[in-house]
Amino acid sequence: MILRYMLSPDIFDVFRSTPPGKNGKMQITGALQIQAQQGKVIGYRFKGHRFDFGSVDCFIDAMNNT
Repeated sequence: MILRYMLSPDIFDVFRSTPPGKNGKMQITGALQIQAQQGKVIGYRFKGHRFDFGSVDCFIDAMNNT
């Protein structure tokens, strides 16, 4: 299973008020837990093809398949 996040703009306020996790680093899971407690997290099981723009090769692949 591959998980991806689409975050609402208020996540930055949550990050500012979330204490660091392991190794003193900010953990997205901590911020997501806070948003979940506030009823602001929605899950969606996506069926279909998705494109990852994380590298030049992935970007080119996406442009060739649209």
